[in-house]
Amino acid sequence: MNQNNDGAGKKALPKAKALSDAYTKEYLMSPKEKEKGYYQLQSKTNGYTMLFPADASISESSTEINGDFFETYEFSESSEESNIMNEYKITFDNRAVSRNIEANLAQLSSYADYEGEYKKINDGEKTLYYAKNTFTYKGNADHRFFSYIKSNKSDKAISYVASDSCMDQQRKCTAGSRQSEERFLKLMKSVEFKD
Repeated sequence: MNQNNDGAGKKALPKAKALSDAYTKEYLMSPKEKEKGYYQLQSKTNGYTMLFPADASISESSTEINGDFFETYEFSESSEESNIMNEYKITFDNRAVSRNIEANLAQLSSYADYEGEYKKINDGEKTLYYAKNTFTYKGNADHRFFSYIKSNKSDKAISYVASDSCMDQQRKCTAGSRQSEERFLKLMKSVEFKD
């Protein structure tokens, strides 16, 4: 008989959405949180790792993988309590085209409906080109935070787009707040390219 006698029992298992969704679980390096509220995700291309929110799940239908040089997927999380919906889109590229920063920023700007400059953030072995904007549709504000994250040592790069909005427009929420921005930046900075 092979029993687990750690005293924790089944109640100790986290009920995080990331663990309960079979497809999302395939991306997680461990069922143990890397830090409170986050798991460590490893891309299916094996090109990078990053923090992944515990209550998020990856949309299998949004996933596209081409060898070990291209991968894109979307994930989302929502909270009735905070009245916030967060949506994310990750696109990984490991080709020489990633060196053309201007072209990649133009593509990201087009996707995010953004006109403006990017803040350049040197972060160890990678550089982030970061910006934000607010897109309003039928009176609903969608706050977008996005960056082009480029390895300083290889052709690996990620376009990381995150957004938040109030789920119920009749109720207040903190979408677009400084706290939201700091959280999204933390997630972007958690990207580590496997060179």
